Amino acid sequence: MSFTSRFKETMVESAGLFLDKPAAPEGIRAFLDQFRSLIVPVDLVRVGGAADGGYLVPNDIEGVRNCFSPGVDVKATFENELAERYGIRSFMADASVSEPPLDSEYFDFDPKFLGSRNDDIFITLSNWIDEKVGDGDNEMILQIDIEGAEYEVFVETPMEVLRRFRMMIVEFHDLERLSGLGGDGGTCA
Repeated sequence: MSFTSRFKETMVESAGLFLDKPAAPEGIRAFLDQFRSLIVPVDLVRVGGAADGGYLVPNDIEGVRNCFSPGVDVKATFENELAERYGIRSFMADASVSEPPLDSEYFDFDPKFLGSRNDDIFITLSNWIDEKVGDGDNEMILQIDIEGAEYEVFVETPMEVLRRFRMMIVEFHDLERLSGLGGDGGTCA
C-alpha cells in the first residue's frame, strides 16, 4: 500500500481529519503571509537528486546538525545526501513503512505519522523534537511531505518551535480544497 493510501486510510479511521469544508480565501492568505514574512532571498542548491525526493534548499546548510523529515515512504535521497555531504543526522517518521528506506548511522526512524496528537500512530512535531534533541538545537531543517496533514501540524505547532528551524522545506498538498476553487492544486494566494 502506498504512503498516500495508508495515510488517508489512517486519517479517516482516526477521526476524519481531512478538511470537510473549504477555508475562506482570506484565512488561507493570512496563513501563507505568516511564512512569507520569514522568506529571505538566498542562493539555492539541490539536495537529494533530480526527481521526487530532491529539493531546492537555501545554500546555508553549514552548521546544521539535525533534519526532521516526516513522510519518507520508500525514498531517502534527500536525507542520504544530507548525511553523506554535510554530516547531518535525519530523524524520519512514517507509519506507512516499517523501517527507513536506507540503512545509515545518520538515520533515526519512528514508524509514526506526524500529526496533531500523540498516540500509538501519531506524534506531534513538538514532542518529536523534544524526544530526539530536547531544547538544545536551534539549527535544524524541517523537510515535510505528509500528504495534506501539514496544515494540522503547522496549526498545532507553537511558533517558538517552528522558529527553531533554520529552514523548512514544505510540500503543501490539496491547496484547491482549502479555497474550494477546485482545479489542479495550484496556489490560492
